[in-house]
Amino acid sequence: MFCYTSGACSNRSYCQTNTLKSAYKHDLDTMLFDFTGAGSITREGLQQMESLFTALSYMGGIEAVIVGVKPEHAKQIKELNADGR
Repeated sequence: MFCYTSGACSNRSYCQTNTLKSAYKHDLDTMLFDFTGAGSITREGLQQMESLFTALSYMGGIEAVIVGVKPEHAKQIKELNADGR
């Protein structure tokens, strides 16, 4: 079973909690995260995403898959990873 999630969320803690609850409730194997409508990616957003993906992995190896990544997203992620690590 897999889940598809899309859109921005203004309350990150709420979104992360609900995402984890949903993944657990539906016994997911894979969860898709759609960046098609996303604007710019921030360092804080990238850290939150990594935290969420780690938590999903710990919950029985739920695979997080990012879809709809634009070239500018890839560039931002690369630059944030280079600057922050």
